[in-house]
Amino acid sequence: MAVPEEGDGDSVDVGMRRLEGYLLWQSEVARARADAEETADRLDWLTGAQREAVVACFAERQLVLSRRHLERTARRARELREEYEDRYATLKARLLAWTLAGFAATVFVSRLLL
Repeated sequence: MAVPEEGDGDSVDVGMRRLEGYLLWQSEVARARADAEETADRLDWLTGAQREAVVACFAERQLVLSRRHLERTARRARELREEYEDRYATLKARLLAWTLAGFAATVFVSRLLL
């Protein structure tokens, strides 16, 4: 058994995120298939082969739409992360500047009073 090294936590986190993504996508595939089957059930005049073709077509279309939605959501999440990281850096710089200004003012006033 291998001994975990420093930094292995990152690869574990990546692996867990991949596993979570895989499981979420598999549930989306199952949901798309179930929705397609439900739609095909309403079309009672279809033959077995036609029904399977309709189910496959509807499920595939739903998965295309789901993928587009996920890609848009992921892109927006990245944009928001960048915006918030920029905002955080600005606020951190302001806080540091005000802290240093306050410290400098305190030192200046204490020197004047001595």
